[in-house]
Amino acid sequence: MFAWLVPAQAADSGLAAGDLDASISACEDFNQYANGGWLARNPVPPAYSSWGTFNEIEDRNNERLLRIAREAAAQRDAAEGSPEWLVGRMFRSATDAGQLEALRFAPIQAELDAIAAIDTRADLLEMLRRLHADGLPLLFNLVAQPDLKDPDRVIAYAFQGGLGLPNQDFYLRRDLDSRRQLDAYREHIARMLALAGSGIRRANTDAARIVELETRLARAHLSREELRNPARSYRLLSVAAANAATPGFDWRAHLDAVGLVQVREFSLSHSAYLATMSEALSEVPLATWRSYLRWQLLRQSAPFLHEAILDENFRFYGATLRGQQRLRPREIRAIEQLNYRLGEPLGRLFVDRHFRPEAKTRMLALVERLRAAMRQRLGQLPWLGERSREEALRKLAGFRTKIGYPDRWRDYSGLRLEPDALLANVRAIERFRQAQEYARVGQPVDRGEWYVAPQQVNAYYNP
Repeated sequence: MFAWLVPAQAADSGLAAGDLDASISACEDFNQYANGGWLARNPVPPAYSSWGTFNEIEDRNNERLLRIAREAAAQRDAAEGSPEWLVGRMFRSATDAGQLEALRFAPIQAELDAIAAIDTRADLLEMLRRLHADGLPLLFNLVAQPDLKDPDRVIAYAFQGGLGLPNQDFYLRRDLDSRRQLDAYREHIARMLALAGSGIRRANTDAARIVELETRLARAHLSREELRNPARSYRLLSVAAANAATPGFDWRAHLDAVGLVQVREFSLSHSAYLATMSEALSEVPLATWRSYLRWQLLRQSAPFLHEAILDENFRFYGATLRGQQRLRPREIRAIEQLNYRLGEPLGRLFVDRHFRPEAKTRMLALVERLRAAMRQRLGQLPWLGERSREEALRKLAGFRTKIGYPDRWRDYSGLRLEPDALLANVRAIERFRQAQEYARVGQPVDRGEWYVAPQQVNAYYNP
């Protein structure tokens, strides 16, 4: 990205001369010539792993969102279910550090106890169903997306998952830096387990077994390159055929437990991985599975718990993996969580203040003029054959304009949040989002909705 493309203050030309480095020839090093001045004035801040003009824009936007969230949090009489009520409650629960310290592991203690009580393979599968129903996609992701071969309907997809590191390369590369990183991950797991009450020796033993299990799962993953091929993420099967492909894993029971009772067929997308997962569920000792589930629960809950577990989570995922030197302030992290989990209620408050309806009207009119110009041009291009011209005009007619904010805001009336229970609120939002997503399965595709492309699900659900 060229810093001068989005300058904070630029001349009429759109270029900021101060962002250039005239001491070097553009023919010798164009990046330094174009960006050298900006780079010299903008070292990477300690709380970031990289820095660019889009980060500047994001920071300025976060300041606006922060003012909105603070005002919403101060409104104690906001109507239940309103954007102010949702944003205010979530923001208060995310910024109450004292409450988080007082609760410590209480928000996940019932789940930790249930994991510790797993005594049979049936208990293990039941625990997986329980966690998935609660919005925790352990071992695999189950999502609703348009059918890749019938884009007018929505189906369910089962995708690979189960890893605590970003992708399979982190487990399988054998160079020295990669081995050190995997060692650091193993040590991090041990520290997290110790913080949750395991003795040091037990924590180290369990961490080694967890990494061994995740490595087994990683070997069956599609690579990042393979995930870019949509055909590798599609295999439509009946539920009975999916059960046959993954012996020992009952898809009917799982689908029913998470609210997909209407599903009769779905995409067993990453079938090699899911078969390996099924084998591991039957073969790996239950003690290892208890440790693994305990670790994954801690990992996914850590950002919403007390300072000690939050800091250890940041020490590995923020500092070791991403190179950040410092955790961002709590209020900024709260805004990022709000944007990620309650983007529409927060967006409605933002739009009311910063994006007037007449601005959207002007932009829609501009887009329509562009569409009319393109329609006229396509109708006159001499090198287009008639069939190609018809197809191009058909595609242009299908173009959907989305400017600023949706024409129909999502209904959050069924979502209940507490004023002082961050993790409970995160789980409530995930259950609500998941229920809305799963309700789409079997329905026509809503062109006004946003969907994650199947090949991008791993990146989206496992940031």
